[in-house]
Amino acid sequence: EAGLGHYPQAKQMLDKPLALCENSSPLARVGTLASLSLYYKEVGEYDKALATNKERYELDKYLGNDYGILDIYDQNSEILMKAGRPAEAAVYYRKMLPLKDSLNSVETSHQLNELNTIYKVDQLKQEKRLTSYKLYAALICCTLLAAILVIIVLNARARRKKNKVLYERIQDNRKEYESPMVSEFSLREGQQMS
Repeated sequence: EAGLGHYPQAKQMLDKPLALCENSSPLARVGTLASLSLYYKEVGEYDKALATNKERYELDKYLGNDYGILDIYDQNSEILMKAGRPAEAAVYYRKMLPLKDSLNSVETSHQLNELNTIYKVDQLKQEKRLTSYKLYAALICCTLLAAILVIIVLNARARRKKNKVLYERIQDNRKEYESPMVSEFSLREGQQMS
């Protein structure tokens, strides 16, 4: 409602959550105080806006909410500029810069850590895949070697059978060849002796 210029209605709407969060958690109170500060800034009650932000600052400091503190510094500098107090606004701008840099470096560090974690997980997955591929390759090689060994053994048996058959044929042929020669030789010897 404040953005539309309906300030009395906006104040009534803000009074309800303020009453509800009076004794509740600091986190609930911070959000309501931020809206109240914006309301005071819009209606031109700059000192009330700064006082509200001061209370909000204490709560954000207690909660350790650096982003909330950064928002307070930014809001205070805008309020002071609107109030015509640029020197005081400059103080908040100077406070904002190191905090912003610090938050950016922390955020960058978190992002780098996250990327490093993702990289390491991907690297481990890749190593696992590579190990699996090596295992499969070893299994395939072992299977091929076993198949080659079986083929060699079967081939050796077949050659042994074939060689045995050939040897027996040669032996039979030799016996057949030698028996007529032996009998012819013995006849010749017998004739020469007589």
